[in-house]
Amino acid sequence: MSVLTIRNVDPRLKHELRLAAARNGVSMEAQVRRILAEALIPDESATGFGTRLHALFRDLDDPGFEVPPRDELPKVPALDK
Repeated sequence: MSVLTIRNVDPRLKHELRLAAARNGVSMEAQVRRILAEALIPDESATGFGTRLHALFRDLDDPGFEVPPRDELPKVPALDK
């Protein structure tokens, strides 16, 4: 593991860090590690909305649902002026 020293931390920031660490029952050092990891390392279990939506409906099978052809763009109604 590496050692990181951060100088010139605003006293208010240090106070908030101390409170957050106490709320989470960890040391200030552990709280900083947690904050840095959450900010910089992507959560591999996090997925986008489309992926979650697909997973939710992937098992539905409705043979009566007909997907319209995609060879033509939908018509947009003209705006009245």
